[in-house]
Amino acid sequence: MNSRNQSLDVLRGVAILLVMCDHFPLIPLMKAGWIGVDLFFVLSGFLISSLLFQEFKSTGEIRIGRFILRRGFKIWPAFYCYLSLALFLTRWASPSISLRGFAASSLFLMSYFPHLGPLYLGPMWSLSVEEHFYICLPLLLLLLLALSKGKANHFASLPALFAALTIACLVGRLIAPISSGIIANRASHLRVDALFCGVLLGYLYHFRPFWFQRLRSSWLLIGAAVLIAPACILLEESFFIRTIGLTMTLAGFGILVAWAVQRQPSGYLARALAWIGFYSYSIYLWHRLISVLVGLFLAQHLSGFVLYMITSIIIGVGMAKAIEMPVLRLRERLIPSGEKALKPPDSSNPFYNDHCLGIATAR
Repeated sequence: MNSRNQSLDVLRGVAILLVMCDHFPLIPLMKAGWIGVDLFFVLSGFLISSLLFQEFKSTGEIRIGRFILRRGFKIWPAFYCYLSLALFLTRWASPSISLRGFAASSLFLMSYFPHLGPLYLGPMWSLSVEEHFYICLPLLLLLLLALSKGKANHFASLPALFAALTIACLVGRLIAPISSGIIANRASHLRVDALFCGVLLGYLYHFRPFWFQRLRSSWLLIGAAVLIAPACILLEESFFIRTIGLTMTLAGFGILVAWAVQRQPSGYLARALAWIGFYSYSIYLWHRLISVLVGLFLAQHLSGFVLYMITSIIIGVGMAKAIEMPVLRLRERLIPSGEKALKPPDSSNPFYNDHCLGIATAR
């Protein structure tokens, strides 16, 4: 964990705890926990774009095949392990249940079919959004490189593209039929704006450090709180939240991520959150199934909530150590990150932080 950005791990820890609270019926006041997914989206956009930008700065190219394979080693083994066990339990408990949700999940299509399958496949929609993003972002950056030959800043159009994409996503959510509100809340092409908010941060961090510095003002945290507040008060299904509210939330989290990038957390609580954040992907995978199982017996008891939270973390950490970490070590042998071959960082850039470019954990 020492090679990682601890502050961003703290935010991951906060995000996964929010999502976990949202998925246990005893805590109605924590229904705003769904915003943890949007925080994950902004973090993923920043970290993944930073990996690609740093590769370009160091090698002059973006190797999309290599990038997809490294992402695959990170995401797929743990994902398909969870999906396989969930399928086995489902077939054992309810042999007649439809398998369409499992088919959609296995193809990363749950962002368009979130109503399919049992509850414990629900979180698969956000992984689908991110998987689509992993394909689209490097393709977009390669296109920008091809269109900007001879220019000093190959990615100068990214801020304008982000603004256009944000408006397009907002308009798409506004015109989506009321009856399909849950689809508007989940569809990849209507939620990718949060991920590209992180991409904008990555661009500013690597190529416009002066503007990134301005985003790190502590005073802007007040604005971030105002932007995020409606999502903490109103229902996720409300028209305002699933349209303008999502745009406000991603902007607020963008400010929060920029503020946190180069701050060093301290204290036992921050260390605990960073530890949870380190294992957040596996915890995210397994927590919904555990909430369903615990909810069968202790849905209306505080002890059930505590048991669910502790069990989710323990199983998530255990599965990360059993599957995710060994696969990542194998990845480094087969497809090394190439960090040793990278040129030294530009010491004139006061915002370069190689700790931010460790293993990016989208979940």
